[in-house]
Amino acid sequence: MAGGAAEAEAAAQPWDGFGRIDFEGKLAPMDDRATIERYLAQAEAHVAEGEGYIIQQRQIIAYLEREGDEQAEIIARDLLTTFEQSHGAYVADRDRLRAELTALGQRQRS
Repeated sequence: MAGGAAEAEAAAQPWDGFGRIDFEGKLAPMDDRATIERYLAQAEAHVAEGEGYIIQQRQIIAYLEREGDEQAEIIARDLLTTFEQSHGAYVADRDRLRAELTALGQRQRS
């Protein structure tokens, strides 16, 4: 029965894919170093991939400017904005995970 209670308690807390969210909508700290490191590696890859998309999109925009294709350039700039916004979220997530890993190390040392 004890396992069932623990499972019910775990199911009661929402999961965002990166860590448990407390009932106030804030991320609850993760206590598993391996999990944090795995998520951090994924976040680092997302940041690097996003940087590549942004560079490529800027090159596309430069090409479209040279070609004088204003309609395509407008669409390309809108897409660049979307890439930059997504990239900002990836960077924030990476930074949060770095801080989480640092905090976990401090908690384990005390």
